[in-house]
Amino acid sequence: LCRTSACPSDHAALTCENRSVVAEASLDLRNYQDSDYEEYRTMYNGCFRAMRMALELQPAECCAGREELERRRSEIWILEISGTLAGSVAVYGNEIDDLVVKEEFQGQGLGGALLQWALVLLEKEGCGPAVLHVADWNRRAMELAALAGFALNCRVNPISSCFLPRRVLVCMKHRPFYRGKVPWCGF
Repeated sequence: LCRTSACPSDHAALTCENRSVVAEASLDLRNYQDSDYEEYRTMYNGCFRAMRMALELQPAECCAGREELERRRSEIWILEISGTLAGSVAVYGNEIDDLVVKEEFQGQGLGGALLQWALVLLEKEGCGPAVLHVADWNRRAMELAALAGFALNCRVNPISSCFLPRRVLVCMKHRPFYRGKVPWCGF
């Protein structure tokens, strides 16, 4: 379901969905563990800091606390490469969230692989359609989602219409027939 709300600053959010899932993903991920906290927090904040500052979201470092991460550990998946946290993705119900790749591992296709892995997980668990949210500021993430078959569902504001100053939150549903096309975001 889509909702739109108005705000004096004219903000909205977009919602998109993924109705079908890609059949395979070859990553070996494990669940978050408390011992990951410091490295996870550094990676997470490093990946979101520039966006949050550009969008004027405070605090700029927004990683959940140790207790919250421990509570959600069964929904947070960690990718390790040679003993180093390289990336992570969270899957909450049918929502793919907090997909991050540590800076030194970016540009190697790991973001797309993590997204595919999450889609396969949702398919195996019978959850769907897959939904994700991306700030329009994050063009690389929007392109990645489009290439994976996500497309615009509608404009909504998930928290409040004034939540993202001067920006739009893009919420997407998976529709594989859109794969590689980006008809909804103007680039």
